[in-house]
Amino acid sequence: MRRTLIPLIYKFLHSDLSRYFFDIFSVSAGGLDLGETEDEKFYFVLTVDVEPGYLRDSGRVRWINQDNRAFVGVNRGLKNIKTLLDKYKIPATFFVTPQCFYPRQDLRETVGILQTLEASGSEIGLHMHPREDEVLQSSTGKQYQKTSSHHYNRAEIEAMLQASRDIFAQHLGGRMAENMTSLRWGNWGLSTRAVGVLEKNGFTLDSSACPGISGHINIERHYDWERVGRLYPWKLSKTDYQDTTTEDSNIWEIPNTTFKFLGKTFRADPVLGNLFSKAYEYYYEIFSKTRRRIFFVTLTHSSEATYADGRPTRTLKSMGKVIEQTVSQKVKFITLTQARELL
Repeated sequence: MRRTLIPLIYKFLHSDLSRYFFDIFSVSAGGLDLGETEDEKFYFVLTVDVEPGYLRDSGRVRWINQDNRAFVGVNRGLKNIKTLLDKYKIPATFFVTPQCFYPRQDLRETVGILQTLEASGSEIGLHMHPREDEVLQSSTGKQYQKTSSHHYNRAEIEAMLQASRDIFAQHLGGRMAENMTSLRWGNWGLSTRAVGVLEKNGFTLDSSACPGISGHINIERHYDWERVGRLYPWKLSKTDYQDTTTEDSNIWEIPNTTFKFLGKTFRADPVLGNLFSKAYEYYYEIFSKTRRRIFFVTLTHSSEATYADGRPTRTLKSMGKVIEQTVSQKVKFITLTQARELL
């Protein structure tokens, strides 16, 4: 049943019919705190999790453990996204897994694309998927059975971070590795233990939070942001990672934008097609009426930007449609680090 429904839902979300459907209903911030700071610009923060995989026509992602062609999601996915960024001359933040430097693919191409993106103003951060990451496991000499940082102690998390920085230095150079100060934990699985370790290891920014959303509770991909009622950035707490008021670390949390539709909370992700566009229009309208500073943090994946043959996907085209809307609006595209510098 699920295998049948997902392709149908994906096609509907990206269809002309869904635009009329979504016009009937409204989206909302669901009571999340947007802060009171005013600004003359609406800040669009495009973030990309870079990892092997590719999208099938059904809307399902096929991963590297299912198909060895999945590295197309790194090289071709990045190329497709870069083409979109170049068209509009905008930056993005790319969260890169060490697995992207897998020796059985064309590493020169991967390295070249990432260096070009960084040189043109985009940001390169770290993305952690320890269970799936053979390159990380080879570097630390450990086999990881879990994705979420909730399942690891401080020493284990620190070993992962240090090994990741070494891998980046080996392939991208010491300067880019040293400048890597932003992180998104895979499957949004940041934990309280991880906060202090991030601070100790030179990270200044996290973007794992998805206010109002949780999933895979108490299993290997555990993540939980249900108690977070805030979209405006805050400094993470080293005693409770969901506490937005204590702010006792130097790590800024710039959360993924979430919104409510028909009682369910969603991330601002172009995989949602016309619903993603609806969310953007909602938050831009708030800015237009109040001049409230809004960081519209949207997340996508390099694996969702390409089919197996390298063609751009519906998901990427949905992102392009929203970016096209911004051309005549008071929108500024920035990286996450540039957002942090405004705080």
